[in-house]
Amino acid sequence: MSNTNYGMASSTDVSENYVPFITGEKQQITDTVTVASGNEVAQYTVLGRVTDTDKYVPCVKTATDGSQVPRRIAIYAADAASADALCAVYCEVECNPTQIVLDESWASPDEVKELLADQGIYLRELA
Repeated sequence: MSNTNYGMASSTDVSENYVPFITGEKQQITDTVTVASGNEVAQYTVLGRVTDTDKYVPCVKTATDGSQVPRRIAIYAADAASADALCAVYCEVECNPTQIVLDESWASPDEVKELLADQGIYLRELA
């Protein structure tokens, strides 16, 4: 009989470079939204909602359709390149600002920090 252990990995198997997304004990509230066709969303992308359609797109600071307001963060990537797609999102969470994906129109996570806090999403690095 082999001495091979099956099951959960030991703590020595975890990368020393791992940076967690969730950084606090705030209760996580999630939902599913529709990402508008023509968009590819990476994991942890900050999303805004287009007012006329109620569909979500990556939040762009210079947009004028409502999506300039950061409202949600994508939990997983979503491919809506050719058609609308469903995407799981964080509605409320305490997370690491170094992990979020922002459009280039935003200089840094500091620019969206207060706007996301209005939604119940708090950016906080681990101590």
